[in-house]
Amino acid sequence: MPRTLKEGPHVNASHGRYLDIDLTTARIAEYQIPEDWKQRFLGGRGLAARLLLEELPPTVDPLGPENLLVFATGPFQGTRVVGGGRHAVLSVSPKTGRVADSYCGGYFGHELGRSGYDGLLIRGASDRPVILALVDGQAQLLPAQDLWGTGTGETEQRLRERFPGARVSSIGVAGERHVVQACIISDRSRAAGRPGFGAVMGSKNLKAVVVRGDVPKQLADPDGFSAAHRAHLATFSDPGIQRFGQY
Repeated sequence: MPRTLKEGPHVNASHGRYLDIDLTTARIAEYQIPEDWKQRFLGGRGLAARLLLEELPPTVDPLGPENLLVFATGPFQGTRVVGGGRHAVLSVSPKTGRVADSYCGGYFGHELGRSGYDGLLIRGASDRPVILALVDGQAQLLPAQDLWGTGTGETEQRLRERFPGARVSSIGVAGERHVVQACIISDRSRAAGRPGFGAVMGSKNLKAVVVRGDVPKQLADPDGFSAAHRAHLATFSDPGIQRFGQY
């Protein structure tokens, strides 16, 4: 017989909070996610869009300090689910002037999901280049003048040497110069592309986000989760999936 969830909330793979960063004032706080938002929007794009609806001004310059930039994870990021590593990035696009979303693979999303927060809400703009480091539960804004003008590959290498085991999302020179095609790059080759969010990050003088964490998510039904995950893994031995991997 199919398993059913135990009594209680059906969605609980959440830390229930975002990290709220104001780059203008260098204020770092927690943004508590209402319980009904968690149940209605789950996480990822849905929850991030609800957050923007609540916090974003009705009209906004995409490259102005009043625009918001959100890095969002869903219920699977920070768990052991294979293939669940993609995170979402949302903001007002400098290409369209409207809220847009982008998705990025790699390991940054999983690390953010293990950070103790479900996402990052970034406001304002710094008056000088900075990085945001969320490492082992501690968040801080650090000077990044020495990284300004470097490409994403070099930026990531230097930051991962500085913060062993961390994952990095960064911009290159195009983002620094507000080129509207600029992407945010993770794991050297994974891109949050299309809407031009690299330019948004550059307009905020935010060179990179560094994340390292080891905070487990509390599951509503750990046994049911494990059973579903085993069934998911079994699909990878299907002949069709095996043949697909040859191409």
